[in-house]
Amino acid sequence: MFLYDRQTLALLEANQAAVDKYGYTRGEFLGMTLLQFRPEEERAALPGIIRALNSNRVDSSETRHILRDGSVIDVIAHGRSLRITEREVRLVVIEDVTAQNSAERQLQAQVQRYQALLDLAETLATQHDPLELAREALERCVDLTDFAGGLYISITGQRMDAVHAHRLKDSLITFLKAEPGRTSSLGTLAPPLLHGQAHFTTLEESSLPKPVLALLTEYRGVAALPVMARGNCWARSCCSVSTGRSARTHADCWPPSASTPAPPWNAACTSRNSTRPARRRCALGMVLEYRDYETAGHTDRVVALAAQFGRRLGLSSAHLDALRWGAYLHDTGKVAIPDEILLKPSKLNADEWAAMKRHSEIGHELLSHIPTLPSTTLDVVLHHHERWDGSGYPHGLAAEGIPLSARLFAFVDVYDALTDERPYKRAWSHEDALAEIQRTAGSHFDPDLTRVFLTLMTQLGPRPRTEAPFTDLPEA
Repeated sequence: MFLYDRQTLALLEANQAAVDKYGYTRGEFLGMTLLQFRPEEERAALPGIIRALNSNRVDSSETRHILRDGSVIDVIAHGRSLRITEREVRLVVIEDVTAQNSAERQLQAQVQRYQALLDLAETLATQHDPLELAREALERCVDLTDFAGGLYISITGQRMDAVHAHRLKDSLITFLKAEPGRTSSLGTLAPPLLHGQAHFTTLEESSLPKPVLALLTEYRGVAALPVMARGNCWARSCCSVSTGRSARTHADCWPPSASTPAPPWNAACTSRNSTRPARRRCALGMVLEYRDYETAGHTDRVVALAAQFGRRLGLSSAHLDALRWGAYLHDTGKVAIPDEILLKPSKLNADEWAAMKRHSEIGHELLSHIPTLPSTTLDVVLHHHERWDGSGYPHGLAAEGIPLSARLFAFVDVYDALTDERPYKRAWSHEDALAEIQRTAGSHFDPDLTRVFLTLMTQLGPRPRTEAPFTDLPEA
């Protein structure tokens, strides 16, 4: 709270809250004017604005204030003019809205990203030409991630040609296109590219020739990702991460593992002779890869294990297909969860946890607009966090009130989460994870399904996290 002279803008009083917030002592405040808190570009117009204020009412205005340490906060100033001993003064209550404004900007960015992902899914679903599809996907995914630019490279045998670039420097594009068909300029990237492998590298002298490095001074690393068609490496997309745009490494932008699936357009390319709805589902299922590097591996594993569990329970072919899609899409709603919550390395507080829990409803709301998705798939997305005793979310369903597909998938999701290392916990052993599932049978899990799942997992045994998903067992 401030009291200042309306004519001279000199501060006459400041309360303790202002001292604590702004960093000045009370004595320092009384030697300052209101202008010293405002950004320089606003100072010239401020006296006229204040003189024009109505003296008989409370006025509110949003602006920025500069603290003693130089940091800037967003504020709303609520003020009213008073007359004290023939002197016209103004009493102002300052409300710091920096956090609220930041949250609103982040929410708006999430909404825009969410819409962009929907647009991408629709584009992939309607595109027929493979080359145009890959170009479109490259541009959209670069724009949606922290990658600074992308390059689409076609591969024919040992020949590699730069075909399409997006947001890369002209000098770099010219260099890469100068020697068509040659791989020497790609240094250590060339061998994995030719063998259809994802490859991630920082930009060091040992990784690329010096002429290339000289053109990459503003970038931090390169991610080379496959575009597969009918099981063959059809082309590559190489994306560079700029130091100027983000403190993230390339590993934060795309998952750096041997089992890393290709970006969204791979599924669409592979399925380009199938139905459009399938392409749309593929795209939606992969949109989280750039948000959380663990998601892609988690998704692959739970899809495979859910199918194993479903077969063990004797589910029909149609039910198994719907279950696979549910496993594939179960975390789609996380696209709307802010990064500081989704990627937080420590335990979430109550508000953050409440926001995180909304992902199942958000995912269901999004996917329910795809008419070809079976109800079983949507059940998995919405209810995979429900618990047998009714203590789960989002609806607190209990026992057999929880759809079978969601009860089944809960085992798979929890087992994989327990045995996977996360920033906030170590990976549990196979045995410890099964013991925990056994312990919570009847509270978290369906007790009848627990017996089937434990038998299945005992037969499968532990699997190193770097290997491919569980292979199929013969039918029991």
